[in-house]
Amino acid sequence: MPKIVMCGIPRSGSTLVWQIFDALHLVDTKVERTHPAAWEPDGRFPIVTIRNPHDIAASLYRVRISRGGKDVGNEFGLDVVLGRTELYFSHLPKVLRVKHLLLRYEEFYRDHNVIYDAFSDLFQTYIYRGQRLEISERFSVAANRARAAKMKDFNEIGEADIRGDHIGPVLPGSWKEVVPEWGWEKVEEICAPIAKEWDYE
Repeated sequence: MPKIVMCGIPRSGSTLVWQIFDALHLVDTKVERTHPAAWEPDGRFPIVTIRNPHDIAASLYRVRISRGGKDVGNEFGLDVVLGRTELYFSHLPKVLRVKHLLLRYEEFYRDHNVIYDAFSDLFQTYIYRGQRLEISERFSVAANRARAAKMKDFNEIGEADIRGDHIGPVLPGSWKEVVPEWGWEKVEEICAPIAKEWDYE
């Protein structure tokens, strides 16, 4: 097995997958994290996480507001996150051309066994139920939210690679609850073609 790299689209559950992988100690070294736009085909095996682009855009928009600064919650701010969403998905084919493990957020966010089973198959090892339950409890939404609460905003990072305001309300399909109504048409314009390409219709 070559060196592993976590290569998820931001806001696609890559932190949770990294937490679980790190806790399982399936490799001897700390696993590096990156995203598709920064990944290079240098022999590393990518573990890739993806998510519906509408929800990615909404979560990036929420994080942008959390980080603060100029033009975070207006039309310019939404344009920025939609551009980032397009960028990350446009680089995915490059990553997926090599041997890889692809995990969809919608399949694992409530059922971590999807992650454990994928790792079991990849590393030809059995991950016991007790170990699964212990790790999943350690990195549950509640536990990670408690870690995030110790920091003031997304600019701060703490234990287990969790940032302040890391855990948001963007559940699958709930992007309209985060993006203001004035931005819905723009999100659909950019994200609908990407969603179709990646089987998120």
